[in-house]
Amino acid sequence: MLELVEPEIATFGTKKFAVRADALAILGKAIAETLAAFHAENPELPGMPLEMLRLGIEPRLTKPTFDAAISLLVRDNVLVAIANAVRLPSHSSSIRAADQKLWDRVSFVLEDRRFHPPPLHELAEELNQPISNVRKVCKTMVRMGALIEVRKDRYFL
Repeated sequence: MLELVEPEIATFGTKKFAVRADALAILGKAIAETLAAFHAENPELPGMPLEMLRLGIEPRLTKPTFDAAISLLVRDNVLVAIANAVRLPSHSSSIRAADQKLWDRVSFVLEDRRFHPPPLHELAEELNQPISNVRKVCKTMVRMGALIEVRKDRYFL
């Protein structure tokens, strides 16, 4: 039967999975569409968490089957794996224009005080911005690798 179907074989852990190439292509298309929508709504995020993706596509696969399919799609360069997430090869994290303006101001202050960065509430006060906006930008920049949160509400470039 394997010779007739000529499936793609994925090894995940100690298990082997076989999937028809056409079924993998259909799954890859569904995943690519889901990821494209996710990237459009969350351009600042490096990728979509795997479990969120698994639960967001139809047909809903079991975790081992999904993981095996993802490994094949990564192997075929349909997806790029990053930590516990995946992204389309064409996606790169970016920040929205309004957030970029705030980030420019935040990074200027953090660069100026690089060895003694102010706590987030002082930074927000100094920039005359709501702390929620400054926190959101800082959290985004942590995910993008531009900041390190050394403790709650304290960031270093």
